[in-house]
Amino acid sequence: MVYTKTVHVVVDHSVQRIVNTRDPHMASTTVRIDRQSYATLQQLARSAGESMQGILERAIKDYETKCFWEQTDAAYRALRSDATAWQEETEDRRLWEATLMDDLDKDEMWNEHKDALP
Repeated sequence: MVYTKTVHVVVDHSVQRIVNTRDPHMASTTVRIDRQSYATLQQLARSAGESMQGILERAIKDYETKCFWEQTDAAYRALRSDATAWQEETEDRRLWEATLMDDLDKDEMWNEHKDALP
């Protein structure tokens, strides 16, 4: 069964309300944004030839990815600031790097399907 994505807009004095109904069996969700953000969302959707919902979904995913990498960067900075912990990390890496070519022919070639070439 295919569900269409629709966005209904209701003007509410000071904000735009976007109602997202993906699945007719699920309750709708309302997200409030200011008028300027709504205008920007409309312009982005028009420019990309996508729905406003699609733009919002992509923006949320991009923000989630950004947060993940910021947290990863912060964790590595904290690790590097601890000389003992960083030394242990780099030693672990050296040990694992030694296993990269275990029992493999260094001249062996592979294709994009991960099959060895003759």
